[in-house]
Amino acid sequence: HQLMSPQEWMERHGTAAPAAAVPSAATAQDAAAATAAGDAEGAAAVEMIALLNNNKNSEYCAPLTSFDWNETDPSLIGTSSIDTTCTIWDLSKMQAKTQLIAHDKEAFDVAFRPGGNHVFATVGNDGSLRIFDLRDMEHSHIVYETANSVPLLRLGWNKQDSHYVAAIELNGSSTIIMDCRAPHVPVAVLDGHKTSCANACPTRPLVM
Repeated sequence: HQLMSPQEWMERHGTAAPAAAVPSAATAQDAAAATAAGDAEGAAAVEMIALLNNNKNSEYCAPLTSFDWNETDPSLIGTSSIDTTCTIWDLSKMQAKTQLIAHDKEAFDVAFRPGGNHVFATVGNDGSLRIFDLRDMEHSHIVYETANSVPLLRLGWNKQDSHYVAAIELNGSSTIIMDCRAPHVPVAVLDGHKTSCANACPTRPLVM
């Protein structure tokens, strides 16, 4: 399958690249595959328009654990990897904007802060929730650390008030709610899964 740039895709299909084009995180490499949904003679079709790989020495890299699309700037996506890094990709240039060591152990999730294209948060196997700003990559802010370094698996921003972010522990039943203005101490700990583990923490647009 020949890889195409967004411009080539648009020329071939005579239309703008769809806004719903999504990268695939189901890859065993430290690469992001951008795909586009189209209509070929009345039948739904999905084709890959780019394969982003920041490893200069090999086509094989550490597996990805998650990715997030920036809602404010659709040309930016973020990926997290078991090699402790997070990568911010610029789809307009088809290359990495930046790659950083986000955690001391595996990085499990990454998510852009709603309403902007600079700030993103990560969680990882070292039990920390961290916030980064693309305008100042020399520093990061540790918002929360679990007791005994219990791994944090997933995170989710409050889309109505982006001061708040939620996270869940690996094999844990609780959802931890943090106010980024007052780090280290949770605003609330929601423990509704008494007999099972929480494995995702999406947020509704108006509530957390």
